[in-house]
Amino acid sequence: MVEAGARAYLKVDLEFSGVPVPAIRALVASWSRARPGLGRGELTAMAGALWARPLYECRQAAVILLERRAGLLEAADIAVIERLLRTSRTWGLLDGLAAHGAGMEDIVKVTVYVTDIRAFNDIADIRSRYFPEDGPSSVICEIKALAWPEFLIEVDAVAVVP
Repeated sequence: MVEAGARAYLKVDLEFSGVPVPAIRALVASWSRARPGLGRGELTAMAGALWARPLYECRQAAVILLERRAGLLEAADIAVIERLLRTSRTWGLLDGLAAHGAGMEDIVKVTVYVTDIRAFNDIADIRSRYFPEDGPSSVICEIKALAWPEFLIEVDAVAVVP
């Protein structure tokens, strides 16, 4: 019954094992601590392997792992992160728009802040997947730093919900 309730709440067709989030966090923390020399390639490979399983808790673990080790990510990883977001199959692994009933079609303005402008082409490619040529007003700004040093990108989207 918990699984059916979770599926309905998260609007998802992924499988559930019933592992609570604190247990997932503890498992990811333990795995991460056991790999002090973890590199960017191993991080993205593990996140990708976790994401490939159609199990909500595996995808949750991928998100937690990427959050814990965000300092290893580089501007080139924006496309990887976007793919994970695009294929999440639930708002529960995202935030913002879906949680408030808005969709991509409701966005009227997007501001992208990056710490490395060399990500511009990747961001433009990602943007073109979501918005047609007549999409929302957009701005990209290179800034010295974001709220946390390991952050590479911040996207601020304004949506008008009818």
